Amino acid sequence: MKCEIPVSVVRRTVILLRALNRHALSTPEQLHQETGLPKATISRMLQALQQEGLVVKARYGSYYVTAGVVMLASGFRGEPKLVQAAKPVADALTREIRWPVAVGVPDQGELVVRYATTSLSPLTFFHAPVGMRLSLVSHAMGRAYLAHCTATERSLLLHLVGSASREIDLLAGDAQAVSTTLREVRRKGFALRYTGLRPESSTIAVPVLESRRAIGALGLTWFTSVMKPGVAEQKFLPALKDAAREVSRRLKHQE
Repeated sequence: MKCEIPVSVVRRTVILLRALNRHALSTPEQLHQETGLPKATISRMLQALQQEGLVVKARYGSYYVTAGVVMLASGFRGEPKLVQAAKPVADALTREIRWPVAVGVPDQGELVVRYATTSLSPLTFFHAPVGMRLSLVSHAMGRAYLAHCTATERSLLLHLVGSASREIDLLAGDAQAVSTTLREVRRKGFALRYTGLRPESSTIAVPVLESRRAIGALGLTWFTSVMKPGVAEQKFLPALKDAAREVSRRLKHQE
């Protein structure tokens, strides 16, 4: 007789794995605070994940995911061509400037991070940013993409963002404020993250174009305490724009 696993158990396991994947090390207490799962449940699930080779218990009672988690995605074949073209370019840029670079693609009114060079950077802010969903009007990468969409696409996306009424989108202000911000982004050719959102770090982003149409964005993140946005703009923007142009060139070569 087959033993069916309740859907709720599967869902809790996925929630726990996502939380573990966001940090290099996590204690059960941290996982409890982040997921809201009962501590007893977390303890049982961690033991089960250890038995499956997906999690390892480190010193001082903390846990981390193993390479076995990567194997769970080994059958995935849906990587966008933008990510394929951008990976080597982003890797090269991080090796040059040391700060992490992310690649984002649009998805249902948001920008989703599909690749990041965090493993190559000693200056990483997020342990595992891949999969993060970014606001089109508050995050730098979202702004860079949205500002360089066609007018029709931008209008539709802004309507979608407005109808969602999410708190993170409301941070950017009313429709007039967002419109002003996007005009400024188009004029300058790059975007910065809304300053009230995670002020401990900053991101500068540029669009990736294909046939003059925005299809995604590249973003570079640094610790705000290390340098102000104006300094980062002078230091990183030329290389970031060159990287975006190189990705566009590679996309054209793929055709």
